[in-house]
Amino acid sequence: MRASERELVFLSAGEGPFHAAYSEEFSNHNRHSQIGELAMRVTHTHHVALTTANFARLRDFYVDVLGFPVRGAFPGRNIIFVDAGSTTIELIEDSGKASAAVEGGWSHFALEVPDVDAAYAELSAREVPFHVQPNDFPPEAPSVRIAFFRDPDGNALELVQPLGARYPTP
Repeated sequence: MRASERELVFLSAGEGPFHAAYSEEFSNHNRHSQIGELAMRVTHTHHVALTTANFARLRDFYVDVLGFPVRGAFPGRNIIFVDAGSTTIELIEDSGKASAAVEGGWSHFALEVPDVDAAYAELSAREVPFHVQPNDFPPEAPSVRIAFFRDPDGNALELVQPLGARYPTP
């Protein structure tokens, strides 16, 4: 039994709100293990993304108030990456966001992989549906290859493969 399986057994052995979720997850894990070991290798947590209707305000808060240095950006777009210690936060302008004062801006959790297309093929074979197929971003001057899928609770996960520097140059 691998360490991750032991952790799931321990967590699923209890009672309470997590019991059913972990039991189901463990059952799904065993089903997937019968298919074969997962070859996809996550090399790093790449970033966590936040969307905002007020990009300037959020940028000022993270950069000027908290003092997080800008690590990268997509030129011509209100998208920046700020260094938050052991991870990076991507700030994305979304002018269509309803009430930014009431609604949070969680967008997605990004996993850096060496080959987005290989990870996409592997997860698709395991019946993981993708809502964004692998593509280069930004299209006019690609610096990353990306694909998006959701976890069972609907949280967005991104596979990201830097095509050059780990973060785009501002």
